Amino acid sequence: PIGGFCNWDNEPPMSKSSYDAHQWSGSFKIDVSTALKFRGDKNWANNWGANAEEFPYGKAVFDGPGANIAVPATYKIYFNDLTGHYVILQQ
Repeated sequence: PIGGFCNWDNEPPMSKSSYDAHQWSGSFKIDVSTALKFRGDKNWANNWGANAEEFPYGKAVFDGPGANIAVPATYKIYFNDLTGHYVILQQ
């Protein structure tokens, strides 16, 4: 994910699943309430966002007008870059 927690640059990497190349996950300590999006290859042409109300899970919109996803603290995040589905679980 990328967002205010990393100043919208140099996002921390997510790990690709060994069983499905489109399933990604990672644990992230987010110290302040922030917004985030998913971005592939550190390229804004390859991004997903969703409505803030779609927390802690939802379906992100690829390269569209999707809003930032509001995240309040420390979470394990799962994301599928094929379907856009994500789950954000509190640690």
